[in-house]
Amino acid sequence: LSFSYFSVLYYPHFPGRVAIVTSTKLSKSAVVRNRLRRQIYSCIPKSDFDIILFPKQSMLKLSHDQISSEIDSLVSKLSH
Repeated sequence: LSFSYFSVLYYPHFPGRVAIVTSTKLSKSAVVRNRLRRQIYSCIPKSDFDIILFPKQSMLKLSHDQISSEIDSLVSKLSH
């Protein structure tokens, strides 16, 4: 699935793991990539499916609250 700020792969019949893939295409700085990864991990609730999240460069400009609302909308769409 593709959203405006990230792309997602999800598998509904697995035990609820999360992976976030941040490549050097996102940012050359590891500090920036790791900060984004930590912000996303803090917003993802426990779920019943595996999620692999590929953030896009536009996500770097979002605040923590905006990232949280985007992740919430993603989880609600995947839950249905």
